[in-house]
Amino acid sequence: MAEVAKPDFAMGGWDDADPAGPAAITPDDSPMSFEDARSSPQLTDLRTPEVAVGDRAPDFSLPRLGDPADEVRLGDLAGHQPVALIFGSYT
Repeated sequence: MAEVAKPDFAMGGWDDADPAGPAAITPDDSPMSFEDARSSPQLTDLRTPEVAVGDRAPDFSLPRLGDPADEVRLGDLAGHQPVALIFGSYT
């Protein structure tokens, strides 16, 4: 099986010369193609960091895992324990 190159999203996306192309990373049930996502002004803005290394993270809250009625607020954890923010898709 041929190895598929991984996209370099920091540099703006997939190497267009790669024969596998963006379709290799676009799920069949995706509502957008890879090119649609790359060219969307709303999604392009998400690639631009709004905080720099060393800046305080913006405060936000999320439903507590296992108890969605309760919320966890990032600001409540500041100075008490380390926090790791992991973003990804597990679908």
